[in-house]
Amino acid sequence: MPVENGLLKWSGIVLAGLGALFVVLGIYFVWYANSAMWVETPATVSSVQIRTSVHSAGNSLQRGTMYYPQIRYDYTANGKQFSSRKWRLRTEHESYAEREEAVTAAAKYKNGDAIAAYYNRDQPSVAVLQPGAHYTDYISLLVGLLFGLTGWLLHKFRFQAESSIAST
Repeated sequence: MPVENGLLKWSGIVLAGLGALFVVLGIYFVWYANSAMWVETPATVSSVQIRTSVHSAGNSLQRGTMYYPQIRYDYTANGKQFSSRKWRLRTEHESYAEREEAVTAAAKYKNGDAIAAYYNRDQPSVAVLQPGAHYTDYISLLVGLLFGLTGWLLHKFRFQAESSIAST
């Protein structure tokens, strides 16, 4: 059964390769989020809004209306003035299914409030309110480990699978 042999072999190699790619990306995301390159700086809240996002595509769990606070803040880094809306790295907000939850989250910030922001020392125009890794930063790492393990198992045990397929 050479077709199954090739299919199992290449499936294992492709999954292991994708797994390695996702692991490398996951390690980078977690390292970047947790690295010491984030410098704390005073910031001032310049606007607070509740935004609405309507999702109509995808499965029923993804459909619906989501609410999120959008916090704009101004800060100074290396003598230059900047403005940002980033809550965490790679996201401007936390999303909530209920508007009241977004209002409660936004209530922590009022126009003119002095807050702490964290900017990237190598790229001062990038700032966040919540530095560090979020659980979503670990998803690529976990997916990569799952793909890599599955690919390795497919590749390693393909001979046993081939012999059981051949005997049926």
